[in-house]
Amino acid sequence: MKSTASSVLWPLIVGAAIVLTGAPAVPASAAAAAPPTVTTPTGIFPSQTYQGVSNTGVNDFLGIHFAAAPVGSLRFAAPAAPAAVSGTIDATSFGSPCPQSASPFGTASTNEDCLFLNVYVPGNSISSRNKLPVMVFFFGGDFVDGGGSLYDPTNMAIQGNAIVVTINYRLGILGYMASAALSSQASTGVSGNYGFLDQLFALQWVKQNIGAFGGNPDNVTIFGESAGGFSVCAAIASPKGAGLFQRAITESGPCAEPLPTLATAQASGASIVSALGCAESSDAATVACLRNLPVSAILTEQASITSAANLTSLTAFFTNVDGVFIPQEPVLALALGQFNHVPVIEGTNHDEGRLFVAVGFDLNPAVGTITAAEYPTAIQSVASALVTAEAGLLTTSGSASLAIGGSTSSSSSSGNSQEENQIAQEILHEYPLANFTGPGEALGAVLTDGLFSCIANVTNEVLSLSVPTFTYEFNDENAPTPELPPVSFPYGATHTDELPFLFTLPETPSTLSNAEQTLATQMKSYWTRFAQDGNPNSSQTPAWAPFLVATGNVQSLNTPRPGVEFNYAAQHHCNFWIGILEQTILASVAATLTSDGIVE
Repeated sequence: MKSTASSVLWPLIVGAAIVLTGAPAVPASAAAAAPPTVTTPTGIFPSQTYQGVSNTGVNDFLGIHFAAAPVGSLRFAAPAAPAAVSGTIDATSFGSPCPQSASPFGTASTNEDCLFLNVYVPGNSISSRNKLPVMVFFFGGDFVDGGGSLYDPTNMAIQGNAIVVTINYRLGILGYMASAALSSQASTGVSGNYGFLDQLFALQWVKQNIGAFGGNPDNVTIFGESAGGFSVCAAIASPKGAGLFQRAITESGPCAEPLPTLATAQASGASIVSALGCAESSDAATVACLRNLPVSAILTEQASITSAANLTSLTAFFTNVDGVFIPQEPVLALALGQFNHVPVIEGTNHDEGRLFVAVGFDLNPAVGTITAAEYPTAIQSVASALVTAEAGLLTTSGSASLAIGGSTSSSSSSGNSQEENQIAQEILHEYPLANFTGPGEALGAVLTDGLFSCIANVTNEVLSLSVPTFTYEFNDENAPTPELPPVSFPYGATHTDELPFLFTLPETPSTLSNAEQTLATQMKSYWTRFAQDGNPNSSQTPAWAPFLVATGNVQSLNTPRPGVEFNYAAQHHCNFWIGILEQTILASVAATLTSDGIVE
């Protein structure tokens, strides 16, 4: 890794900010009880009998295959139903995570037989007559790390009397690499998005089978954090998601964040294919080579990509706008009304960007704590990346599709360089060091506001015009982060900090204060009550009104009790950022909406 702050800032911080991870968890300890069994109906998926495990207040069915092992012809292909298994299937332990390298955010694995889900059923008895609300969770992890087994939703399931399902999906190269060869050999004519197709396939499994567990297949809420949040947005924007869910919750994954185009993803994929030694003379031969590679070779190449110092490498593993499964940018789909109209909870954390400053500077031995002298250079890198992204927004057809791509090198054209300098000076003027305790906190505010809060505000405004939209900001500045070493500034309410308030995680099972335990109970009530009928309100929690553009009301999730705030946009400098974003990464969206007469 290079030693200059500017060379690592954007790929380590901003690229990671687009998608990062949640934290691991473990299932509740088993209590002595008669093993629960469930037999599912026949349909797309074969009828099977599963034996789970009874825990206190919940029955767990773990490691259920929802898709065949994606190997051979199913590698780099849509998922397929698993083969029928005779007899009763043991569903008392988790299945393997999908292939990934060792990290703090997931378990190392080379096992492609990984498409499992876990079902947590509250109560002591299981009956198809129960018709409980169902919640399906998509984990975060930069689309390269994580697994459904790392999040224990037992308390959420019990408190909210809702069935919670956690799933695995393919990651990294195996889950999200696109290439021209793969597209040419696919019946759909597109490639990548295999992990996203796994998520949709898991929802199909839920649609067919959750009734046997006592769930209501017509009352499903999808929710996810960071990468999982962006996956929720993709499902909202995808026609293929129609009818598979009735509500959606996205945490730290605002739907107005632009996605790479298929063309951009294929360009990144071409380099990967070549590096893997599979650039054959024909597309068929290239695909055959890719499908025969050992997983270890794929993970080695993947590791080299995720550590590379350019933004394109970090978005190589990301859902792409392929024109089929994701027809257009999610923000355009929302603005044009061409999406799955379901109630939505959408939110971010108050200090999202501070985690990425910590990762990119303080916790990076090649860089170290950012200094006041380095702050302008860091801001210049932010401006450069925004302008570089703008340069690749339009596809060759001239349609308005956004792509996050390019590099943060200094090889800008003179026109771009002038624009970069102007934007950098505007940001420095808006965020002077004198207004902060130090440069780390200042840079964290820039990343929070520009890449999360104000993009979320755009999402809120657009969504609320069509569907009930409940917006939040997680504001517990003292949220525990025992897994993170101290840095030169407070973490505040940073990225992933809301997760221990919803799930049991090994780092924070007992570190919440009494007031935070109360907040956690209220948050689980909001989430599960919303899953019942699209309204998070109950007599047990402070009132949460739907978002209105006129008032800009956002529910502040904080101790001692949640309450409404009306200064979210002002506090995060959104009038300033909307001008910057409309010049850069949202330029094509703004142009399309203007040309269509939707905005002036």
